[in-house]
Amino acid sequence: MRGIVFSTESEIDIRSFTVFGLSSKPKTTSPIGYFGTGLKYAVAVCCRLGVPLKLWIGTTQYEFYAKKSEFRGKDYSQIRMRRRGLMGKWSYEELPFTTEYGRNWQLWQVFRELEANTRDEGGSSGPVDHETVFGVKGKTAIFIESEDFVKIWEARGEVFLDKFMNTYDLKTHVQLTEDRTMMYANIIPWYIAKIIIRCDDEDVVQLAIEEHDEKSPYIERHLDFPDNEAPGETFKRVADRLAARSRISVGARSYGGRWLGTSSFGLGDSRTNDQRFMDNLVEAYKTRDHEALVDLMFSTSQASLVEDMIEQARRRVYGQ
Repeated sequence: MRGIVFSTESEIDIRSFTVFGLSSKPKTTSPIGYFGTGLKYAVAVCCRLGVPLKLWIGTTQYEFYAKKSEFRGKDYSQIRMRRRGLMGKWSYEELPFTTEYGRNWQLWQVFRELEANTRDEGGSSGPVDHETVFGVKGKTAIFIESEDFVKIWEARGEVFLDKFMNTYDLKTHVQLTEDRTMMYANIIPWYIAKIIIRCDDEDVVQLAIEEHDEKSPYIERHLDFPDNEAPGETFKRVADRLAARSRISVGARSYGGRWLGTSSFGLGDSRTNDQRFMDNLVEAYKTRDHEALVDLMFSTSQASLVEDMIEQARRRVYGQ
């Protein structure tokens, strides 16, 4: 059966799986998780769901399983672990938690935990067959043997923030709840919006503030820019250009209206629509921006005599 292996280039301390309150990730200064509970949750949930979780730390192999027990007349399943070195015999020990630990977690949350830890450690994950997984000195491998888990990995963009048009290196602290969800769900788009308005890369800004299709899944389409942050010169320049072509997003246009006097974003421009349209035509011809030229040619609401203005712009640039 296939499964997903999570590999990192160092040997994790087994106490990360067995001792509460321990969390140390030397490969990063901005870890995704820090409670020290996630790996224990992953083990408990896999045991509860009957999904095999196997671990290799160097050449030592570990397996986790549940054993029925009883407490004050109530049945429960105790988590146990067995280990063996290369060519050695299994040794067994009881861990201090049960399958009730993380009882509200589902299998996709196990993936989220292991993938986040792997990314924190600079590792990688991917589908493999059981026969291809083995221990290597100096490395750690966690193998979840489950076709359902493979499907979750294949749809990982639904778990991690892959619905952005750009990739942002956001270095700030985000407060998490105990189950690893963000305490304040809107905080990431808010930080992204702050990055965009101060960004010096025109392509990045344009991707973020150009009007998109109503069905666009990308989060940039819904960005709400902070009132207390002044727009940078690149943002103003791109926003004015898009506004002139009626291609600016609702959020950016609203933000421009709040900053009227600093940047018009096409709202307070002293030029008439025809003058602004002509200036943009000339600029498109000068820079040979074919995409902008096509957009302008089809935006007939921008001018009353589109064909005549296009001819005038061509003559102003080429002199014929």
